[in-house]
Parts: sequence; structure tokens; C-alpha cells
Amino acid sequence: MFVFFVFKANLRKMIDIAKIRCDQDTQLMLRVMHGDTEAYAELYVNHISDVTSFFRQTGKADGWSEDLAQDVFTCFWKYRESFRAESTFKTYMYGIAKIILKKHTQYLHQEAEITKITGIPRTNIELSQPEAAYSYNELLKNIEKSKLKLSKKQRQAIELSLDPDFSREKAAKKAHCSYNTYCQQLFAGRKKLEKLLKK
Repeated sequence: MFVFFVFKANLRKMIDIAKIRCDQDTQLMLRVMHGDTEAYAELYVNHISDVTSFFRQTGKADGWSEDLAQDVFTCFWKYRESFRAESTFKTYMYGIAKIILKKHTQYLHQEAEITKITGIPRTNIELSQPEAAYSYNELLKNIEKSKLKLSKKQRQAIELSLDPDFSREKAAKKAHCSYNTYCQQLFAGRKKLEKLLKK
């Protein structure tokens, strides 16, 4: 009886794999996995508008939808050898899109926090200019060095504020202190960082 159930389970798994392998887009991605640029171009033409629409509909990628969609397709090519046909291509595609959206949201949140500390809006820096990009990267390095001069609690408050998954309430719990204490540590840390960066 046990052998029958194992056989039945394996048969179901084989049928599922057969369905996945019949999916045209998954077949194309399997070809991409082996370096087929024509298959890659076909996937791009078929799905770039779907991915762009996905980013627009989330409401979290204002003005970035096209760039983020390009990032998804860059990932398809860059990590093509890691593709496993364990799901349909669309599941794989939207899975990557969600990861990229999360990273983008974290990035924007961190930029907003850095602007609060430095007073320098990120949007004012044209990163296509090598000098500006270098200057901004130097600023980030200085922030990291300066954070070491803060008290342990101030540093923790700043680090938690950089994580978009933590509201101030959650950050206070994580820091094992009251909401007001957390806010005091955060504001004190920001002020101290501002002074250190002006030296």
C-alpha cells in the first residue's frame, strides 16, 4: 500500500514537471540558461511590458518602473545558469521582480534617511557624472566611519531607521526601549552625525 502511495506521489510530480516543461516561456528560459540570445530577446519582447506594468501597479516605483523592469531582465541573463524549471516562467519572473522591488524600496528608504542626516538630497546628485558618484560614495564611507563615534544606542537607532521593515514602534521593541527613548536616541544620533560630517 505504501509503495502505491509513493508511486502515485512520484507520478503526480512527474506530471507537474511535464506541465512546466510544456510552458513555452519556460522552454525559452531553459534555452537562455544555455546562452541562447534569441530566446532571451523573445522573452524580453513578450514580457517587458508585463513587468513594467507590475512595477507601476505596486505604487512603490514612481518613475522607476522601466528601469526596474530592465533590472529584472538583466538578472535573467546574469544569473541564467541558476535557473531551474521548478515553476512556470511567470512565477520565476514575478519572484525576481518582487525581490528587485524590495531592494529598490529599501534603497529609497535609506536614501531618505541619509538625506535627513546630511541635508543633501540624493536627487541633486547626478550619478552619471563620475566625480559626483565618487563624491557621494565618499560621503557614504564618511557616514559609516562617523557612526562608529556614536554611542552604541545611537548607532543602533540609526541602523534600525535605515531598515524600511522597521517602523519606529518596531525599532523601539527591537532596541528594548520605549518609543520615546528610541526617538531621542535616533534624533541625538542624527545631530551628532551631522556635526561629525561637517568637520
